[in-house]
Amino acid sequence: MGWWKIKNIESGSIDFSRDDELVNTFSRIVKLVNAFPENTTNESVIGDGPADTMGDAIKIIRKQYQEYWDRDPTKDELQAVLNFVINPLGLKNRQIKNE
Repeated sequence: MGWWKIKNIESGSIDFSRDDELVNTFSRIVKLVNAFPENTTNESVIGDGPADTMGDAIKIIRKQYQEYWDRDPTKDELQAVLNFVINPLGLKNRQIKNE
């Protein structure tokens, strides 16, 4: 599973920059994971596992909206559901400089 620094919170883009060399895999140039606990002390990160889990949850929520409302949820509705679930957890915000 890979972990990357978040580049832009609103777009969900990740920061692929890394000081190490690029690795050639299957005739493609791919950059390695750039977020490790030892070198990512104050950055927010995203990973394959959390993204896959969230993708699965969104598929289920979309199906519920389609079955009940005959449409997909809007981004605002999905954001509201996320806020409804995470706000009681008291999680901290980390400011990300959007690039």
